[in-house]
Amino acid sequence: MAIGTQQIRLIVMGEHTLFGKALSYLLSLDPNITALDDLSRFDVEALVAAKADLVIVDLDGLSEEIEYKIMHLRRLLPSARLVLLSSSVGIQRSPRRLSLDADGLLLKDILPSELLRQLKAICAGERIVDPRLRVTRAPLTGASRESFDLSMRETDVIRLIAQGLSNKEISSRLSLSEKTVKNHISRIFAKLHINARSQAAVHAIKTGLA
Repeated sequence: MAIGTQQIRLIVMGEHTLFGKALSYLLSLDPNITALDDLSRFDVEALVAAKADLVIVDLDGLSEEIEYKIMHLRRLLPSARLVLLSSSVGIQRSPRRLSLDADGLLLKDILPSELLRQLKAICAGERIVDPRLRVTRAPLTGASRESFDLSMRETDVIRLIAQGLSNKEISSRLSLSEKTVKNHISRIFAKLHINARSQAAVHAIKTGLA
């Protein structure tokens, strides 16, 4: 998906209502962005119903636990681009999962023109993390390190393997060819040093990916 070639359905989410409405309005000035709504809580059902293409989450002041909801959104609406905003260079929320599941981690002290440029890049398939962000992690060893090394698409695939989906079903769910799915699975097996789908499913469950 790329801004400039089709209309992008945007939803901004966060507890600071004024910021959400202002950001929605600012981005909707771009002719290719349609601001659908601004939400005060992470409502996965609303995002899926709206078929949002771009979801921006303001982490500041967000009291609810969003890590599981992000993972749930990925399963139900895999095509949506997810961008997390913060005013702080230190992100304290389960950073491993945030890093795995977000398409963008950005700071708020950014010019509107630069924010729009980065959002366009994210919608075109790039993953952007502000280099100033200090995402503090516990030391990664063994299975947890290997899980972090999986790409976002490989993470999507291993979750669906854990759900018992076949290659054909994964292909349909993620809008990929079966050959591409097979390639992802081969890379997952190589990275995790396994040779069976059952082992991949067990790994996904043990490491919290499924």
